[in-house]
Parts: sequence; structure tokens; C-alpha cells
Amino acid sequence: MTAKKETNSAICWICGKSVELEVCVTDEHGLAVHEVCYTTKTALTEKTRPGNPEQTSLRRQV
Repeated sequence: MTAKKETNSAICWICGKSVELEVCVTDEHGLAVHEVCYTTKTALTEKTRPGNPEQTSLRRQV
């Protein structure tokens, strides 16, 4: 019989990679994510939200 290894990690749902629970942040749903993943996702969501004045200026630049 083998001993079961205890893990202190979860899977970041944004990137799909392992994230240590001691250093992770939680998203608006309470799920563990990397801080960089969450920050990037939040920034992209804000920039692509309909009606965002910044979104209009981004379209003009393209």
C-alpha cells in the first residue's frame, strides 16, 4: 500500500496549470487562480466590455 501524497495546489481555470494554494489569489467565484492570469483576464474583460469608451478607441487604432 502506498501513502497518498497530500497536495497543496489546485488548477488555475484560466491557464490550466497548477497553482499553489499558499500563493494563489481567488477570482470572483472563489476559485484559485494565478494572480497574473486573473489580472490579465480582468484587464482584457474591461477593455472588451460593450460600451467601454476605451474599446471604441482601440477599434480605431486597428
